Amino acid sequence: MSGSKQSEMLVLQATWMNWGMMCFSSDELEERTWKVYGDGRVRTRPVFSASGAGPTVEYLMSPDDFRSLLSILTGAFLEAEAFQDACDGEGWEMVAFDEEGQETHRISGYIYGIGPLEEIAGILLGKRQL
Repeated sequence: MSGSKQSEMLVLQATWMNWGMMCFSSDELEERTWKVYGDGRVRTRPVFSASGAGPTVEYLMSPDDFRSLLSILTGAFLEAEAFQDACDGEGWEMVAFDEEGQETHRISGYIYGIGPLEEIAGILLGKRQL
């Protein structure tokens, strides 16, 4: 695949959501979305309770994290399911795409205790445990 095609290819879109109680006057983080592309480039953008969308930040994921992420997305992620039966705390939506841009798997809900989903979140949040 050519470099320009790879850089445009969306591999994962993930959104972390704050499902807890928020004080809108304190401008709390409501959600953050990551878009990961085929060249390891990441675009992330926060949304705050009072001020709305923050600036988009772009960075290059480390090669090790990118390889790990791709391995999870093409393996254990395809069988993973999130919990749907709660309405507070933190939730995630994760959508993986193949090389044709077709959705391969989507989860939405709590990810606590679900290894591959927690590992993806850890990579995105920079809290990966080795």
